[in-house]
Amino acid sequence: MSIKPRWQNTIKERVKSILALIFIVMIIMGIGYVAGKRLETMATKSTLIEIQKSIEEMNRQLQVVGGKIKKIDERVKSIEKQFPLKRQTIAQTYCTKYFPASQVRNCVRVALQESGGNPNRWSIKINRHQDGHLSRDCGLMQININGTTCPNWILNPDTNMQIALRKWKASGWCAWFCPYGRYLCALQRN
Repeated sequence: MSIKPRWQNTIKERVKSILALIFIVMIIMGIGYVAGKRLETMATKSTLIEIQKSIEEMNRQLQVVGGKIKKIDERVKSIEKQFPLKRQTIAQTYCTKYFPASQVRNCVRVALQESGGNPNRWSIKINRHQDGHLSRDCGLMQININGTTCPNWILNPDTNMQIALRKWKASGWCAWFCPYGRYLCALQRN
């Protein structure tokens, strides 16, 4: 688990809100559909009037929900404007800069699985090694270092990628334990 920037958490919360509102709209639409079917089968005038009122109320609720969804969409778009560089683009940029062309795709996938493409990510989990020392995973490629904190120099994407390149040259993709890193390591051993 890693600490995420506050803006990332709010985007997730807003996406969850959007999904919840879409779910509510779907339920209301389903109720409207059932009410419409009832309308076709009911014969009495009083029942038709009640159903029509229900449908009108559901339409009002849909308008309220639709307005909320529109507001949430506008907020998400404004946040995306504040953070225009996508994480995949960050990983792609630095992997292209340091890794051989034949390994850029692998590097991007490992970076996205290790850090989500976030150069400032560091792990909360502290690894306890057999000799008892503590270490932490830091930066874009989640470089493992001794100690309990990540120094700023290793969070620099250039430095982080240079260290990752040295690790890759020494042991290939076996230095990374994300699923794709393990997959590449298995291919490398065969």
